[in-house]
Amino acid sequence: MQDKKTIAKNPLTTALALRILIILLIFAAFVAYYTTGLNQILTFEYLKDQREALIETVNNNYILSVIIYILAYIIIVATSLPGAGFMTLAGGMLFGMVGVLYVIFAATLGATVAFLVARFVLGDSLQKRFDKQLARLNKQIDENGPNYLFSLRLFPFFPFWLLNLLSGLTKIPTSKYILATASGIIPGTFAYVYTGTQLSRIDSLREIISPGVISAFVLVALVSFLPGIIKKQLDKRKVVIKTK
Repeated sequence: MQDKKTIAKNPLTTALALRILIILLIFAAFVAYYTTGLNQILTFEYLKDQREALIETVNNNYILSVIIYILAYIIIVATSLPGAGFMTLAGGMLFGMVGVLYVIFAATLGATVAFLVARFVLGDSLQKRFDKQLARLNKQIDENGPNYLFSLRLFPFFPFWLLNLLSGLTKIPTSKYILATASGIIPGTFAYVYTGTQLSRIDSLREIISPGVISAFVLVALVSFLPGIIKKQLDKRKVVIKTK
């Protein structure tokens, strides 16, 4: 009997151990980020100062540079470390506009890893424990989740890493999450990568995040919410008509 109980408990014990291991690895990544000086490298000033040396390195070892860049980007996003924005600028500076493809691939893959980690570590248990309380929210997410996620990806003030983690706490399908993320980050990626190609002409971050650019992104994000709002209103009218 004891052997059977031990066997029954093993999957739960393994899952708990894996959750703890993932949390420790993420914590270790943050410690390494700040203790090794990586936080000082992923800055606008560093990119400006080391621009020529970095470009020369890429020109001499292009394929290896692309691989290292993509892997670094994935790790930063997957662990929710600061620096994704500067990595996108670096992509433009180092690879030109083709960097858009590298950024979208790396950012989407990294965001998916963060999403799945959040779901595994906390999301599944949260959904089971508060199944009834979250029923209405899950219904809304099932119907409109991808549209909302797409719109929030366009919104410049919503932290990229936070949206990855919050999405993992919901029941949005992984495939829809990936599609909404990949498509939603395209406008911002183009803007940042292009800015990266012009880095030698830019003296401060204020030139990147200007009121006009922010207003444009906000407008696009707000417009993207309209289809969902219109659909919701039409559904309400249908319900009213049926009840009459």
